[in-house]
Amino acid sequence: MAETLNLLTFILGAVQVVDILIALGLYFVYNKNTDYLYVLLL
Repeated sequence: MAETLNLLTFILGAVQVVDILIALGLYFVYNKNTDYLYVLLL
């Protein structure tokens, strides 16, 4: 049970890191336009 919980925690952490990298990539792709961030937050 504990191993499964650790694995799920690791997977969720990795997904968050990838999500942050994608967000940073989009930030630079759209010439530092933050309008799309408001759409993601809603």
